[in-house]
Amino acid sequence: SIGQGAASVVSRNLGAENDERARRAAGNAFALAAVSGVLIFVLGLLFLEPLLTLLGATEALRVHARDYLRVILLGSPFIALAMSSNNLLRAEGKAKTSMTVMLIGAVTNIVLDPIFIFGLDMGVSGAAWATVTGQFMAFLYASRFFIMKKTLVVVRPRHWIPDGSVVREIIGLGIPT
Repeated sequence: SIGQGAASVVSRNLGAENDERARRAAGNAFALAAVSGVLIFVLGLLFLEPLLTLLGATEALRVHARDYLRVILLGSPFIALAMSSNNLLRAEGKAKTSMTVMLIGAVTNIVLDPIFIFGLDMGVSGAAWATVTGQFMAFLYASRFFIMKKTLVVVRPRHWIPDGSVVREIIGLGIPT
């Protein structure tokens, strides 16, 4: 994953006191997560039916799987950003903050599932909306640490500009995971 590869790059560079490369790795991770999330959304919608077949959706479940997957694909940029943010927080030693990010996503999902599924009669798509909402809330919570400079790795817009060596390192370390 992008977040795990970036976490390795960030933590090693922080240890080597190369803060600028750590910031660039974090910024590049955010850019990669956002772009990959959008690509997953677009390609997922374009190839929705083959994807459902690949995932083993039977005819009986296909309509429900389609409803669920469309919403999850829509939320994929925020899911990718939440996961990457969480890994980056953990990489700089903010384990409690990272755990809180995960709890916010999970608890939001747990609370909203019955409301969306049964209360609002949204069925399977309600479960997907609860998941996406939870991940969006987790992303908002995590991003405030980076925006409010409550992290060791203060990321500026210039750090989002792709750096080939950093991107290769992130992807090279992240792909095996």
